[in-house]
Amino acid sequence: MRKKNILFVLMLLLAVMSLVGVYQANRITTTGDEKTRTVSTVDVLTAAEPVVIETLGNVPETPLAREEYLTVESVEPPVTAMAHITRADGSTLDLSAVDGEFERVTVDANEPLHIRLVLRGCDPSEPIRIDADNGGSLNRQVGPLTHFSDSASSEINFQYVTGGHPGRYPLAVSQGTRFELLDIYVGPERLSGQPGPARFLHGEERIEGEARL
Repeated sequence: MRKKNILFVLMLLLAVMSLVGVYQANRITTTGDEKTRTVSTVDVLTAAEPVVIETLGNVPETPLAREEYLTVESVEPPVTAMAHITRADGSTLDLSAVDGEFERVTVDANEPLHIRLVLRGCDPSEPIRIDADNGGSLNRQVGPLTHFSDSASSEINFQYVTGGHPGRYPLAVSQGTRFELLDIYVGPERLSGQPGPARFLHGEERIEGEARL
């Protein structure tokens, strides 16, 4: 009788340990926006059935995709030049060139502009040239400007007067193979296209501005 009692107690202890193992193996912990099923060594040893580790979230499943997901960073294009423009009315514009091109500036015809241009990564052995191929004057003269830099960062101050007709007056800044474009526009910009008249297929009838078959 005593042996039966001891055997019963042992079986009861084993059943309790199995239940505790199943409970521990199915614990869910929340971290941020992802839920991960966690399993410890003791839980695996005491679990009554195999436990599968699951990850719920937006992390890719394949190793390569997971590595790219964890290492990709937002990289902004480098700023290669900066321009500070003072207009005839005293207002100022601050522009940055990304990949060699400034955003467009709209000004008036025959407007004098004072421009301070800062170039990054200059080559002191090469001259810097500024051309106004579409017209206007640079420092009150027709023709390009040439500037020599003695450091890797060059600052150029000059005056540019736009032409008297509407249109584009870009300033091209070059040094060797390097090219920067300061896009200046005079007057209101023309629309690239306007909607034409309504067209109707053969057999359609127009009634009160609408088409009906």
